[in-house]
Amino acid sequence: MKKAVEILRKQGIEVDDKLLQHISPLSWEHIALTGEYRWPSP
Repeated sequence: MKKAVEILRKQGIEVDDKLLQHISPLSWEHIALTGEYRWPSP
């Protein structure tokens, strides 16, 4: 994430530091790192 933010900022895109604390690829167990949504079957 840090590298992505650095690249965005170098391109002149504003990234609010306050918003960064709310993002993480590991926050939700039903979303894989590849972006796939995995919901358990009933």
